[in-house]
Amino acid sequence: TAWEGSTAKAETGPFASRVSFGEWLAPQDRTPQAGYRRAQAAYHANPWIGAAEGTVTRRVVGLPWHLENEDDEEYEAPMPAQVQRAFSLLERPTLTLPAEMRDPALLGWRSLLALTSRHLGLCGMTHWYLDSQDRDGIPTSILYLNPARLWAATAKGGRLLGWVLDPADSYGNGGTPLTLDEVLTFYFDPPDAGPYGTGLYARAALKAHLTTLADQHAAYQLSTGGRLPGIVSPREGTIPQEQYEQLVREFRNVNEAPDAAKRTTIVRGPVDFLKTSADPSELGLADLAKMNRDDIFATWGVPPSTAGVPAPSGLNSGDSRKYDEAVLMQGVVHDRIRAIT
Repeated sequence: TAWEGSTAKAETGPFASRVSFGEWLAPQDRTPQAGYRRAQAAYHANPWIGAAEGTVTRRVVGLPWHLENEDDEEYEAPMPAQVQRAFSLLERPTLTLPAEMRDPALLGWRSLLALTSRHLGLCGMTHWYLDSQDRDGIPTSILYLNPARLWAATAKGGRLLGWVLDPADSYGNGGTPLTLDEVLTFYFDPPDAGPYGTGLYARAALKAHLTTLADQHAAYQLSTGGRLPGIVSPREGTIPQEQYEQLVREFRNVNEAPDAAKRTTIVRGPVDFLKTSADPSELGLADLAKMNRDDIFATWGVPPSTAGVPAPSGLNSGDSRKYDEAVLMQGVVHDRIRAIT
């Protein structure tokens, strides 16, 4: 729009993006590590992602486990000394560390496996740090490494040389270097290119964002008592300036008051009201929320009923539906276990 001989430019840049869309446009926010942090935050913030991933992880953690030899035969008691050490290590991964260095949330196998499974699903990869390995390759302790904290150190041709823990800048420089034999990396699926995995959240990110926007819009409408913004205009002629200013003041006082939904505005003369936003029913928020929920569960391969969401009537009933869901969940859990083992 021309203004005093110049053209007004649109607002651009990271801050404008944050104000308009709720996300920063910065180089460090487009890294795999930033994506992993968003995926982990979505597990706690989005109810359907949390329910889907939590359903899979709880079943993975609840499975019995054992150690096998190179012929896929289970070790039985009495175990060889090295195998017994490995077994004890997995049961208590940080037992040999000083008390002040232990993570209270990761003292046992179940907690270590739960976090490993969760980040495998959300991020597509995760890591363990093998501390002080002996000649048999058995470490004295296992520490969990969040994939959002590790950057790949690669050669010019892209060959992986090692990892960097907590780099000092957004390009992976600085930090603590770790060698390949110190870091045990798990992938949910082999990466198409490079050392970074892609998790299920990447497929469901837009669905999760739509769910957040729908909830925010519905919450805003409820906070205003259901009042919608719009344009008020006289049906005939114009409103005199003094009455117009008084009418504006009255409307602002009514709409901005905490108890706006309980207040009534009386206008002298007929007026028209043209609303400028849609209410939740016009936007179909209820149907959109159900569609997003079902799409997120489908991405994880989790039947909604197994996560506590009632199944729609008329699809499958009785034992056949339960059998189909059990088979599906068995496959999902098998895929997760395959990635870990």
